[in-house]
Amino acid sequence: MRSLRTRLLALWLMLATSAAATGFVLFEFYRQSANSQIMRAEDLVARSCRDIGDRYAFVVAGWNGSTNSIDDTLKQRLVEAVQAALARAPGVEGGIWQADAGSLAYAFPTYEGTGPKTDLPEAERTSIRQVNGDVARSERPLTMRQTARSQVLLLHACPIAGPLPNVTAWTMTRVFTGQGPAYNQLLIDASSMHHDNPSDLLAFQRATVHKGI
Repeated sequence: MRSLRTRLLALWLMLATSAAATGFVLFEFYRQSANSQIMRAEDLVARSCRDIGDRYAFVVAGWNGSTNSIDDTLKQRLVEAVQAALARAPGVEGGIWQADAGSLAYAFPTYEGTGPKTDLPEAERTSIRQVNGDVARSERPLTMRQTARSQVLLLHACPIAGPLPNVTAWTMTRVFTGQGPAYNQLLIDASSMHHDNPSDLLAFQRATVHKGI
């Protein structure tokens, strides 16, 4: 009887170890896929910010107005410039910011909600002000990353040249790390473990929770 118990215990330990190892491999696959998503999104917001800068330079090239005040006509042209710059950047919103005046232009042309989105996101206003202020002072591009449980917020700002003082461009997007093929595969494999052996799933859950999924 003791020999049988020992064998069963050894078998259970082998299964638990195997499940933990499988969980670790699945988590690494998921993590690497999520990191790849984030890196691609960082490239997108940086490139989109430069595009806004290029459009801004074109708009203000022939502008002869005061550098202390911006009229509604120029603001509308800046909004159109941001819309054009972000038209081919899915999920990216952004605008043009001035240190003293705040938002000069905002657009989110690929917004998938009902109607056009024309208002600066209030929840991120403080972060937008901060990253643009940092860039205005340093005159260098900067990406801010805010990580939540199921998504990563990427906020990028870059200096832009022109007649208006302390003006920067900014872009923002969200990467939903709790979605996508890697995450779906993680759930499928976890479900398979539960179907085949509940103890495997328990070990898998311990491994993934320890890693922070």
